[in-house]
Amino acid sequence: MLTMKDARSAIALLTRSLDAIGLSASGSSDVTTMTLQQGQPVIHNPTAKAVADQPFPGFHASLSENGKVVGVLVGARQVALDAADLELLSQSLKPDGYDSAAGDQFMLMTTLVFEFGDSNSIMAQGPSVIPVAGNALPAVGKSLVRAIVGGTGKYKFAHGQVTSTHNADGSYTQVLQFKN
Repeated sequence: MLTMKDARSAIALLTRSLDAIGLSASGSSDVTTMTLQQGQPVIHNPTAKAVADQPFPGFHASLSENGKVVGVLVGARQVALDAADLELLSQSLKPDGYDSAAGDQFMLMTTLVFEFGDSNSIMAQGPSVIPVAGNALPAVGKSLVRAIVGGTGKYKFAHGQVTSTHNADGSYTQVLQFKN
């Protein structure tokens, strides 16, 4: 027969077990916020014309927090929808960031890896709508939100979102909000 003492012991053990794997008994854990400054991206092979005349396939940049370099951001972009494909979508299906007054645009799928060394990394992925004209970068001051889809090392259970904001000097502010 299960006693009240046995039930309390079982609940306490379950709670400790959930805490040990990064979950609380309520099904949620604390949200961690990291605000990182990303240096200007170094474009890999900027003259390459990859998929659908994609302006550049990859990049990397330094990451700092409170003035101290803490890692590197490595990213890759791939064209998901070109300008003609975006125009074919009905207005209700247009992706976030689409602006018909902005001229031709395309949707990129971007993968970002925030590498902190010692096998500690956070990966984010998501779409962005970018003008075809110019340097194919988001407008200064524009923020793009992407999903944090996982990580490694001390971030192995990470999930949440990253907000990337393009700064006037060409750098970016990266705000990572995640549960681990």
